[in-house]
Amino acid sequence: MNIYFIKIHDIYSLSKDMLTHHANKKLNTTTHPSRIHQIIFSDLLVQYALYKNQGHKKPLNITYNINGKPLISTHSFNVSNCKEWVMCAYNDNGEIGVDIERYKPFNLGLAKYFYTNDEVKKMMSLKADSKDTYFIDTWTFKESYVKCKGGKILDIKNEINTPFTYSYFVKSKTKIHGESLYFIRGFIEDYGWCLISTENFHRFRIQIVNYEELIQTLHQN
Repeated sequence: MNIYFIKIHDIYSLSKDMLTHHANKKLNTTTHPSRIHQIIFSDLLVQYALYKNQGHKKPLNITYNINGKPLISTHSFNVSNCKEWVMCAYNDNGEIGVDIERYKPFNLGLAKYFYTNDEVKKMMSLKADSKDTYFIDTWTFKESYVKCKGGKILDIKNEINTPFTYSYFVKSKTKIHGESLYFIRGFIEDYGWCLISTENFHRFRIQIVNYEELIQTLHQN
């Protein structure tokens, strides 16, 4: 399992030829600077991950399901972005889903709407700063799960209990609807992230990708 991160920053010149057709189409739907940067960096990081693991460069044969889950004919990858960071994971086996979110004060109304009663009770039993951490860690687990399964967050509204653990950067196992799942929680700066896989994996590697290195890699013959 390979997990990649890249920090979003201002870029002053980038040819649209560096991006996939899918990314260029998405760029045509927004004029918001932060969203534009998220689209660009997400696309470049996906290209980087696929090149590093498969030797493939664009045009990439990626399709998307009705909920936007990216699919390739062999192996599995998933991508998430939030504010300043993009995360992409790649694995040879099974399906995977990832999510990254910035830590922020917990939202009780949102928790009551999406989380189970047990999760809300657990969150409210914690100290103030732990509530914030629990709220985001629970959210990233749920988002990673639905992205792994190719669904959407409303599909599991008030349904599944998120495993309670503060063991970061350690692979853990859980069961949802009788299915064994393997997950990792982690953090980078003031962001929390989660990865879920349908297949067991023995090792994982985390890499923070430098933008200049990424561009140089994608320019290689």
